[in-house]
Amino acid sequence: MVTVGVIGLGTMGWRIAKVLREDGLLRGVYNRTPSKARAFAEEFKVKVYGNPAELARDVDVVLSIVSDDDAVKAVMLGDGGVLNGVKGGSLVIEMSTISPSIELAKLMTPSRPFGRGFTAGVLGVTPSAGLMFSPRGGENSGVSPHRLI
Repeated sequence: MVTVGVIGLGTMGWRIAKVLREDGLLRGVYNRTPSKARAFAEEFKVKVYGNPAELARDVDVVLSIVSDDDAVKAVMLGDGGVLNGVKGGSLVIEMSTISPSIELAKLMTPSRPFGRGFTAGVLGVTPSAGLMFSPRGGENSGVSPHRLI
């Protein structure tokens, strides 16, 4: 079974993580405000990661939905960021509302190789339908547009 980790537990991230947990896919969460991650983990009995790299090392799919460009840079490239921990073959999906200049595809370099990564718009999150997203940019071969996770 595919394992998923969610970075960012704001309004959308919390709902996405909840649906993934209900479907048995969520392994754990990371949030820059640790108290939010602990509250989610306590309610839904999942792991809290100390940084995004730890989460990325432990899951097959990383979903990131954070507040802005600076937050994306921090969770992707900062000390303990996703790109410092993601394993080969993993999928990284960036769903934050960010500037085009911060696209995940532009963060990937030969010195930071990993599986596949792309930016995606969230089309909906409901308990009955799950999470639906639409790939927008980056390497998305093998991922169908509007695929349900």
